[in-house]
Order: sequence, then C-alpha cells, then structure tokens
Amino acid sequence: MRRLRPFAVMLLIATLLVLLCGCSKKGDESKTDAQANSKSNNDGVLLKDVLTLWQAGNKDDTVKQFLMISWNDPSVFQGIPALDVSEQQFITLSTDERNKIQREAMDLTANLRRILMAVLAAGDAYAATSDIENAKKCHDAVMACGHALSASEHLVTVQMVGKAITNEASQSASQ
Repeated sequence: MRRLRPFAVMLLIATLLVLLCGCSKKGDESKTDAQANSKSNNDGVLLKDVLTLWQAGNKDDTVKQFLMISWNDPSVFQGIPALDVSEQQFITLSTDERNKIQREAMDLTANLRRILMAVLAAGDAYAATSDIENAKKCHDAVMACGHALSASEHLVTVQMVGKAITNEASQSASQ
C-alpha cells in the first residue's frame, strides 16, 4: 500500500498542473515528418495492446507482453491519443478537446499504474525464487516505461507520471 501513496500524490499534482497551466497558454507545434513516419515502423508490442489485455483481465499475459515492449521505439504509444499530444499541442485545443484528452490521460495512468504494480509484483516473485534475471527484466521494463513517459514530447501530466514510475522502480529495487 505504501508504494501506491507517492504515485497517487504525484498523479494528483500532475493533473492540477496541467489544469492550471495548460488552459491559459497559446502556441503551435506540429510533428515533424520523421516523428509521423516513426509511428508506423513498429513491428513489436504496442502499449495499447498491453492495455487491452489488462482490461480483459488477462494479468499474466499482460505482464509477459509488457516485458516485450521496446520502450525506445516512439511508435510503442501508437493508438493512444493521450500520449500522442505534446503540451504545446494540448494548449491549442478547445476546452472540450483538452477535457477529453485529460480524461483519457487519467484513465490511462490509472490502468498503467495497476499494470506496473503487477510487473513489480512479478519481479518480487521472481526474486523470491532467486530468479534474478527475470526479476531484473521486470524492474528494467518498469524503469524504461517511466523514462519513455517522462520524455518532453508528452503532456506534463504524463511526464510527471513517468518520473513517479522511475522513482517507484528505483525504490522497489533498493528494497
């Protein structure tokens, strides 16, 4: 239960920051052709597929698929609107569009938090059986997810969640 508390606080703070800061700025930033083309070059596991497995109640397959994600590939976020908009793009949206994206981001981060806890629990289970290699894979996958989400091309809320994830994974590894 202690693992969830800092994550929940970070999520609340991030949401408040976006709501307070994101509504008053104006700006425009479009994606480059390279970014747009990279979205279609992924043959691996996508985060949306992992989320679908989780929502279907398939925890074991969710964890297995999560461990197969290549977090260095920007197309891993393909098909998830809340991860496909930058802060500069977000602030140019209408109020209704911003609210929709914000709701999607909140739903996404809530599900992602549960998935990450399942991955960390799997890592703890591996460690308890002295399977250090698989325990490390779980930890490294959570860290890589956190780093990918904390990239500047995402909303500030998502970036803060990414930082909270890396902090959680670091604390988990030190225990």
